[in-house]
Amino acid sequence: MIYLISIKYKKMFDEFIKKYEEIHVNPWHQINKDQLNRIYNDLINSMDINDEYSFKYFMDYITKRLSGIDDAHTGYRF
Repeated sequence: MIYLISIKYKKMFDEFIKKYEEIHVNPWHQINKDQLNRIYNDLINSMDINDEYSFKYFMDYITKRLSGIDDAHTGYRF
């Protein structure tokens, strides 16, 4: 089975990461970019990300990995 992320949501993800790197004081304090890329690839190879619900789940998963155990309340809002 082939899973994918739609172009719309890929662009939103890329913009999020770009802003995250610009704004965050230490963006790679929990994981590094290689680890993020592995998480990203694992997710897009295990689910379709083609609507708001699946993208929210995807982004919440990503933000939890970026934040680590120190931040239990961060989530993604459109």
